[in-house]
Amino acid sequence: MVYLARCYACGYGVQENLQEAAYWYEKAAQYDNVYALTQAAYCYYVGRGVIRDEAKALTYYQRGAALGDIDCKVSLAVFYLEGRSIIKQDIQQGLNLLHEGATKKNGTAYFKLYLFYDMGQHVEKDTAKAFEYLESAAQQKLPEALFELGRKLIIDEKLPENYMRGIQLIKEAAESRFEPAIWFMKKTSLDTVNNSTKTTKLTSGQLQHTLHKPKTDHAEPSNNNNNSLTQNKEPSNKNDEPYLPSLKKGFFN
Repeated sequence: MVYLARCYACGYGVQENLQEAAYWYEKAAQYDNVYALTQAAYCYYVGRGVIRDEAKALTYYQRGAALGDIDCKVSLAVFYLEGRSIIKQDIQQGLNLLHEGATKKNGTAYFKLYLFYDMGQHVEKDTAKAFEYLESAAQQKLPEALFELGRKLIIDEKLPENYMRGIQLIKEAAESRFEPAIWFMKKTSLDTVNNSTKTTKLTSGQLQHTLHKPKTDHAEPSNNNNNSLTQNKEPSNKNDEPYLPSLKKGFFN
């Protein structure tokens, strides 16, 4: 059933049909297939192939979390941290789930913790710890983490070698079809599509202007191991979604 759902989701051998994909994910979820649970949850969270229903999404995430799935636990953390009409806000429970995710090397958990420690939200501000979490998230190849770390390294002019590393990280994010990174590549002399690298260093002012493009809003359930929400039907690339600073879960993976 999961394979059939993926065929409909990706257009493998059949015409792409998101409604059929969601239907078969739900059917497989009835048998506590963790992958199907996360996909069904995601479908309801963003309304892909079904009418959007956060309550149903939460139910599927809770079932997956009860089975020990770390992606579902990290997604569940978002509900607890933000507080919804369908669930009471519980900051400590949300943080506990994120820290558990971090112990399992969940990229999204790392990135969410980076944001909290960097901003001092829900926790005491600690920029050193925040940077460690950001590095860890980037090591998991999370596109938004690659871009954020690259951005920080480029703007920091204390270490010249950081500039080239920052550029490389942003190129990686762009190759994962991460929209802000693609936008950055287009605005600079770097071309990731044609694999050309003109490394003329931009001025600090140019970088500041280029790297502060406003982020677009998107729904945010969970992510791990680069399983990000995708908008095209190429399943071989698992990082096809624009900037999602919170949590997400893959649909076509």
